[in-house]
Amino acid sequence: FDLNEKTQYVDKMIHQCIDQYTHKRVQIYEKHVDNVEIDPKMEDVVNRMFERCFEDNTFRQAIGIALESRRIDKVKESIEKSDEVEELLGYTFTLAQEVIKSKVFRTEILRMLLLIYQNRKEGNFDYYKISKVQYYLQIPESTAILLEKLIKTDEYLASYQMAFDLVDKEDQTFRNKVIEHLKNMQEACPEKDRLKQLITILEGQISDRLYLQFLKKNNNTDMHIINKIKDSIGNRNSMLHSATIWANGIMNAYTTNDAFLRDNIQWASNATNWNRFSATASLGMIHLGNKSQAMNILQPYFSGGGANPDQQNSPYSTAGAYYAYGLVNANNHSADVLQFFMDGYRNSGQNESIQHGVSLGLGIVGMATRDEQTYEQLK
Repeated sequence: FDLNEKTQYVDKMIHQCIDQYTHKRVQIYEKHVDNVEIDPKMEDVVNRMFERCFEDNTFRQAIGIALESRRIDKVKESIEKSDEVEELLGYTFTLAQEVIKSKVFRTEILRMLLLIYQNRKEGNFDYYKISKVQYYLQIPESTAILLEKLIKTDEYLASYQMAFDLVDKEDQTFRNKVIEHLKNMQEACPEKDRLKQLITILEGQISDRLYLQFLKKNNNTDMHIINKIKDSIGNRNSMLHSATIWANGIMNAYTTNDAFLRDNIQWASNATNWNRFSATASLGMIHLGNKSQAMNILQPYFSGGGANPDQQNSPYSTAGAYYAYGLVNANNHSADVLQFFMDGYRNSGQNESIQHGVSLGLGIVGMATRDEQTYEQLK
């Protein structure tokens, strides 16, 4: 039959053929069934359907059929024959992320997309998507090479934006490997100042400072509300006391505004046991990202006395301080921070409450790092 004939019969035959072809191609690719054969006539119909899509400039339809039928060659051909390569690269990338369930096939598609990106000589480049593909494929050295290449061009600001995106959206293991590769390139790089600034961005220092400045400046928390809650609950109900402290932490998260706790030290010190842990830990919520001041704020809880110098330090307060320190340094698995928590284990005196706080803090700091050395030490 004529594929170009616009009749209900032809459309139905094409749909049935593509459905059966797709089903068999998936079986062959995923090896669910042995000895699956595809009729050459069926293959011919599908290939002619691809050609019709190319002639009609319906490249998105061709990509959809190619992805469903596991035809990577036709995905590549659809993108390269189009006049909208950048748009189709982004379209295919989105489908690979959101639609394709097979991890193996998704990886093959992403490798193919990266190859097209890298082989392009002109046109617009979506550097964010390129770095995203590199992240999915776990090739940090390629990301480092791309960033180092960009900082030597007039598009060096694009490398800074990529670095901010990596800090905001990718895990610290990948980011730390990118930083490591970039540091190895410092000697040979002619733009040392730009590279140094790039590494500073990747370490998260600038993002933290900007977040803190913005949220501190735009903190519109109505402190009368939390004070009214405090006055209305009294001192006897420990659950409400703890809930009020957490409410304050949530209201002032990332703002460094700990005035409520400082102005109500005596009231806050009425907390006992794990409520005292929560009270101290809430400081970590308030000072999220305030790494430079973290130790100054929390040191009294580590050395004794806590917020109230006249009161003996509680192991629950110390445990809460370790948790708070972890919150402040979340996703900052540096050698100094790691050593601080390992020392916390050694200095805990086998106190389970303190060990609990150290463990929580270390978990937040080392999230998704796959640090085998730390794991072995903790065993």
